[in-house]
Amino acid sequence: MLTHLGAQMEPHHGASFRVVLNDVEGFLHRPHNSNTCTKQELRRIRDYLASAGVDLPQNQA
Repeated sequence: MLTHLGAQMEPHHGASFRVVLNDVEGFLHRPHNSNTCTKQELRRIRDYLASAGVDLPQNQA
């Protein structure tokens, strides 16, 4: 998803990687022992995308 949005990604220490999108740098972590992200990891990705200026839809419940 991040590369689809135009982000540049490169490995960082351990399970983390550096992401640059719209000139905003962030560091994200790969899920540990799973292909599933936790709520905290999803929140971190969502916050990063918002800070990079990506328009995110609001939760609809």
